[in-house]
Amino acid sequence: MDKENFVSSFANENMKLENIEKYNTLEEALNKNDMIVTGVPISKDKKYIVANYTNLKIKLDFLQNLKNKILISGMIPDKYEKILKENKNYVIDLLKNEDYIIFNAKITVEGIIKYLIENTKTSLFNSKILVLGYGRIGKILCNVLKSFTENIYCVTYSKEETEIARANTINVILEEDLEKFLKNFEIIINTVPKIILDSKKLNILYKEAFVLDVASKPGGIDQDFAQKSKINYMWKLGIPSEISPIECAKKIQNEIYKINITYILQ
Repeated sequence: MDKENFVSSFANENMKLENIEKYNTLEEALNKNDMIVTGVPISKDKKYIVANYTNLKIKLDFLQNLKNKILISGMIPDKYEKILKENKNYVIDLLKNEDYIIFNAKITVEGIIKYLIENTKTSLFNSKILVLGYGRIGKILCNVLKSFTENIYCVTYSKEETEIARANTINVILEEDLEKFLKNFEIIINTVPKIILDSKKLNILYKEAFVLDVASKPGGIDQDFAQKSKINYMWKLGIPSEISPIECAKKIQNEIYKINITYILQ
């Protein structure tokens, strides 16, 4: 985002952009702009940035070279955030912004419903559904699924989650009881970023169950075993940008305006 053209672009050559200056090198783009806006999250593997509209692979190491910039991003690895602040950059991590996080969770749930409908043979109204985790996504998801079926259950992973879920009249299965009930569910959605469905638990699943994992790395399922066992599963990351890119862009734009960028640039 340079001062003359206000908005410019790098590593978006596969996107149709009109009246937007495009840079040929990352160095030029960084040198000529005061504000850098990346994808959210910035990376899925903590090595390369998320860049869906380019064939380039851009290492996260570029963050070490930023000085006196404004960086708007999400889920920046701690080691880079420390360096960024030492180099007097103004860092805005949208995934530490509660308003943005709730927005992100809502769009993620919208995507989850879409993938469930597309990948299951029975209707949601007739399905027994299990949600692993009752965090932000889990809460919204269970609330939405309650409108489809009474057979919605949630596995909780803390006393707080358990009490809140029960207060919201969600059927709760405690973590230690999960194996007893796994085989009863036709749909399982994981929202917890740790391996919960290991080989032992995957062997218990209902044979035609569909498992949707929306948790960040490492996800919640032993993928190697799931593939070998031909389990019907899907691991989906970055759902909001996939199903609602324009709304996500507008939300980021609004967040930029909220922090009064004009004042920061002065």
